[in-house]
Amino acid sequence: RLGVRVRDTGTKGLAASVALDIVRTSAVRPHLLVLHLSRSRLDVNRDRAHAASDETALRVWDCYHELLASACSAAASATALPALFLDFHCQGHWKATGLDVIELGTFLTGDDLQQGCTRLNQLVSAESADASGEDPLTKDRLVAKLQGEFSMPRLAAAVLKQGGSIAGLLQGNDSLGTLLDEHGFLATPSSTLPTPPGWKKEGMLKRFLRLLCCPRRVKAKAAKNQKALLEFPRQAWVSSKEEDSHSICSPLSESEMEDAPEGEESDDDVPAAPSRTPHFYFSGSKSHTLRTAHLIVDSLQVEFPCRLTKRPSTWESLAHALVESVCELWALHLDCEPL
Repeated sequence: RLGVRVRDTGTKGLAASVALDIVRTSAVRPHLLVLHLSRSRLDVNRDRAHAASDETALRVWDCYHELLASACSAAASATALPALFLDFHCQGHWKATGLDVIELGTFLTGDDLQQGCTRLNQLVSAESADASGEDPLTKDRLVAKLQGEFSMPRLAAAVLKQGGSIAGLLQGNDSLGTLLDEHGFLATPSSTLPTPPGWKKEGMLKRFLRLLCCPRRVKAKAAKNQKALLEFPRQAWVSSKEEDSHSICSPLSESEMEDAPEGEESDDDVPAAPSRTPHFYFSGSKSHTLRTAHLIVDSLQVEFPCRLTKRPSTWESLAHALVESVCELWALHLDCEPL
């Protein structure tokens, strides 16, 4: 199968902390869907054909997505406001950037963000020009135009109708990333980090690419016991930042494999270094879960730094910051509280 096999360390506890924070601060009881089956056996964020090879695991995939669709439909019908689905994962990009940054995935790639979301703004410009009235059908057409391109089409449609922009919603002073910054957690995209952070140094970029190029994420202990790295590639091509030529990365040694952190691979395919600033950023564009859920409710992939999620002592403050930031985001752009 082609799904992800690494663990999202600590995200179950963090998700439970978010649900508890919502219950404590409001009368709303959120839906909480947790997959307890290891991602080495099943990846529910891939389409069914690539999620697993075992029939029992595929039945779990069917059950998971049936429950998710039911929860999304119930949430959408419970309020006139846009409901929100949060898909939690973790990543270890601090190894290359030196920063613990929360990555907010909305289908837009790092290149889209570097270009100021111009492609998406151009896509909806004609529709948004006609969406200034109160005709709900016009708003529905705008939402339909955004679906498949942006994971929170209902919130974006409301912002566009008010004369705002996608870039402002993602990278402005009233963006979710900026609100998280104000609560003490660095996030991208935001006004502070409108694009994903660049690499700390070139050597770290090459090493990180070699870590991700291991097709089955062979663990160091297993490699040590077997005295071999199964299917490990001999080389990995890295796009040069300043020219069209390529440089070759040598494979990792066993000592380097021992340093490989958890949570560095997520729901996107292994990303290629873009032609502008080299970065890794999980946009959610390859997530089957996000793409199906956003057709019913606004959806967001939240990639937490693994150094935060694996420490239970951070869950409560991180969960509270996320809940408060989402509440403020809804209040700023929808003129009311979401809870």
